[in-house]
Amino acid sequence: MKPIIGVTAGTAGSILPKLNGGNQAQRAEHQMLIENSMSIKTMYEFNHSLQMVFDNDLRAIERAGGIPLIIPARESIENSDGILGLIDGLLITGGYDIDPTYYHESDLYSKGMLGDLQPLSDEDAGLFAKFSKKRDLTELALVKKAYNQGIPLMGICRGTQIINVAMGGNIYQDILLQEASRQNHSVVDKWNEVAHDILIEEDSHLYKALKKTRLGVNSLHHQSLKDIGDNLKVVAVAEDGIVECIEGLDHRFVLGVQWHPEMMAHDDDHQSIVRYFVDQCNRK
Repeated sequence: MKPIIGVTAGTAGSILPKLNGGNQAQRAEHQMLIENSMSIKTMYEFNHSLQMVFDNDLRAIERAGGIPLIIPARESIENSDGILGLIDGLLITGGYDIDPTYYHESDLYSKGMLGDLQPLSDEDAGLFAKFSKKRDLTELALVKKAYNQGIPLMGICRGTQIINVAMGGNIYQDILLQEASRQNHSVVDKWNEVAHDILIEEDSHLYKALKKTRLGVNSLHHQSLKDIGDNLKVVAVAEDGIVECIEGLDHRFVLGVQWHPEMMAHDDDHQSIVRYFVDQCNRK
């Protein structure tokens, strides 16, 4: 039987940003949208939040021989053991910034996935929100329990940061503003193209998957790993020193990549990383 891979969902507090809570121009735009589209009005009034997974994540798992199972974000984590009992591996997907309180810092430079809409709250900002509390709670709990149970783990972009924070590490809230590098790592207009190269350690799962020490990757993140969590090691960096891949130190399979291989699945190298992960889940 094919392995079942749990894939975590992103969240948004509203279908649309609730621009009626913004400035005069935002309120006018909000009113125009509501008045000119009955379908938007209906969604706005009766759907106060949504869960979502990009097709890229699901397709990459399926192409690699796995069966994706979407895991919703919930404020209660009481069902996490039951969820983990259903899956052979866990993929933590990309998305919002992590609330810095989970790594014992105040919010200095966090941004929404598409930028900021001030002065809207995260609940009202929809896809423009900085954080999702229930997603943070869900993923941190799942990572800790999956690791303890020996369930293979893979993180993509934010997912890699979640793994690091769950294991006691922290992150740069903004690469440029905190001077971790002078290179912009948020190259959104080239989301499925090579933005820069990474350098890979030979003693790593990533090298075993690729059989090479250098790889061109896309780059869609303004944050990056800072202090590495317990039982994790760095196995790949960008040429400016930004951490691009972490793995576990012991026999338990943990792989976190800072780029988005699922968006580069047209490239055999990137798809081979997902395939390697799914193969590990098959051996569980």
